[in-house]
Amino acid sequence: NRPNLQIVTPSVNPPDPAVLIAPADGGLTFANTTLSWTSGGGMPSAYNVYFGTTNPPAFVVNQATTTYPVSDLAAGTTYYWQIVPENGNGPATDCPVWSFSTVAEGQIGESFEESVPPAGWASLGSASWTRSTSQSTDGEASAYKYGSSSSQFTLSTPMLNIQDGDDLVFDLRVSSTSGGLDVVYSTDRENWSVLQSIVIENTNTWQNYSFDLSSIPGNYYIGFRTALASASYYLDAVIAPQIMPLAPAAPVLDEPEDLAVDVSVFPT
Repeated sequence: NRPNLQIVTPSVNPPDPAVLIAPADGGLTFANTTLSWTSGGGMPSAYNVYFGTTNPPAFVVNQATTTYPVSDLAAGTTYYWQIVPENGNGPATDCPVWSFSTVAEGQIGESFEESVPPAGWASLGSASWTRSTSQSTDGEASAYKYGSSSSQFTLSTPMLNIQDGDDLVFDLRVSSTSGGLDVVYSTDRENWSVLQSIVIENTNTWQNYSFDLSSIPGNYYIGFRTALASASYYLDAVIAPQIMPLAPAAPVLDEPEDLAVDVSVFPT
């Protein structure tokens, strides 16, 4: 028996441009993220990473790996980046420049690192969404709820000021194809309308979703509502429009009663 032989012909040309993986070109991301790409072919031996707030971006590093973490990015800022593969025949040509923007001050950028529901959010239903550290895409935690065939559970954002062109972006992982998710909206957290119903095709896999909110301009709560199904739901990396500041509710009188007489000089 002769062993199988594989003959690899060395490339005589520079490599092809890299292929973008994440973050999405023109998309939104957090202050800490990882640039990710893959080879476009042509046997690259290294990658030149360019990154910054100007276009074209400045050179940062030459490396062999296909990820590059960036951190402590400025809020509400557009960043540009470019990957130029190279090999012994030179660098790739016609490499695109990609961009993304960071979450702005006052905008929802929630990865559930501290609590679920976070301040200003609400968990609606007979049982609450909780914080889980078993699955996540940004940081170490996500929002979690196990669904029910008899009840639905909604995790609501604060009131948002939605304008034309605003997007809702989030990561979702569900354990069953029967466990769809409704993205809903409301003015009072009691009466909800469906914006988008998500059908789960790949179970136990993180999927990124992005929805244009231009059809519902105004002030609304956005909710993530489980289906009537027994399934595990994980939600993470939620990016949404600006929070709408709400005036506090009027105080409610407890005691003493209004216009009461003969009240103790030390009322409780």
